[in-house]
Amino acid sequence: MNRERLYWTLQIGGWLLYAVVQIVSSIIASGGTSLDRVIFLFFESLLPLLVTHVFRILVHPSRWLKIGMPKLITRVLVMSFVLGVIVYILRMPISYLLGIFDG
Repeated sequence: MNRERLYWTLQIGGWLLYAVVQIVSSIIASGGTSLDRVIFLFFESLLPLLVTHVFRILVHPSRWLKIGMPKLITRVLVMSFVLGVIVYILRMPISYLLGIFDG
């Protein structure tokens, strides 16, 4: 299997697994869930896939793996925080459009 196919298999498989866990957990926690909530949880899993792919495009050319462990750890921690904030902000309009936004 080539690297590109492996990347997409792990990206889609990992975020799909995340979506399934989120949906099943929501059903178990609330004794059922609405279709809007399931759609939101699916899109909530699609957002990180897109955001992490954009991150990969930005990181790949800069050769982060050649900068040394201390700088790499710092960059990964900072980017994890930044990506988390981006996903959090992007999920708000989706929940609003589905009518499940809870300010």
